[in-house]
Amino acid sequence: MGKLIKFPAHRVVYNKDPTRPELTEDEARQIKEDKFVEQITESLILDIIHVLQENVVDTKTDIFLRDLSIVIESIKSLLKRDFGRKHPMQTIADTIANIHTLQDGKKVTDINYSKISTRKPQKEENQLDIEFDPDIKLD
Repeated sequence: MGKLIKFPAHRVVYNKDPTRPELTEDEARQIKEDKFVEQITESLILDIIHVLQENVVDTKTDIFLRDLSIVIESIKSLLKRDFGRKHPMQTIADTIANIHTLQDGKKVTDINYSKISTRKPQKEENQLDIEFDPDIKLD
């Protein structure tokens, strides 16, 4: 058997894709931040789901998944705010939650859900109800 010859990796030339523009420093930082936010959120949510499953919470229902999506977006919002970035959930948090400092210096969170409307919007007066009665029976 002969001697092993190493591949000359130092002589390899990598061609850059001319159709892909170079990222600016700010764009590269934002991509890293987004990846970090996704990784941390995923890790926390997996831990939360694991603890809930150990405590016999049904994690397979649509209602659970809907509520979990709010928790996920809240965590993303929290982390993005830490980086000075915007997230739509921040508007909701800013609307319903207030922090009050008591005389002894303790901070208390006041959450007022009444600031968010849960009623369906009513029809405008100019809006007409139109019913469509087809000429052809499809049965």
